[in-house]
Amino acid sequence: MVENTFVPIFKLGQKWFERLFPQQGIDLNKDGKNDFMVPRHPVIYYSKNLIAPVVIMTLIQCASAAIFTATEEDLSFGIAIYHCMVTATTVGYGDISLTNNASRMWAFVHIAISVSLLAALISLVGKLRSDRRAALHKLKLLRARLDCELMMSLDLDG
Repeated sequence: MVENTFVPIFKLGQKWFERLFPQQGIDLNKDGKNDFMVPRHPVIYYSKNLIAPVVIMTLIQCASAAIFTATEEDLSFGIAIYHCMVTATTVGYGDISLTNNASRMWAFVHIAISVSLLAALISLVGKLRSDRRAALHKLKLLRARLDCELMMSLDLDG
């Protein structure tokens, strides 16, 4: 459920960055519309598609750290950030103990949100990877010259 809440926000961020940094398109059938978008350099591709989810994850961790700092007397913001990151990555060392019920209740919410968000982020990385691989393969096929060797490789029944 939490993941379904964040995925549309991730896509909105991706669309916004696509408008800011549009890809080069190729019009294959000369109808005036791009039929294929040329894949970008991996750093640009992954940065553009992952910046919104990473910013959302960071903001949630900072907000949770602020809540833990407000509910726990002896907890500094830096230690609270550390606790939130360790909890979000499901490592949970157990070296930071929450001492009151308000903190424990927020920890329950924080764990549900953070773990779901991290799962959505990991899923997105996998999807981006497979989408990029498919686009690079298509680009390779579009750029290939038609020769006897290519024709033979495309002939499935010999």
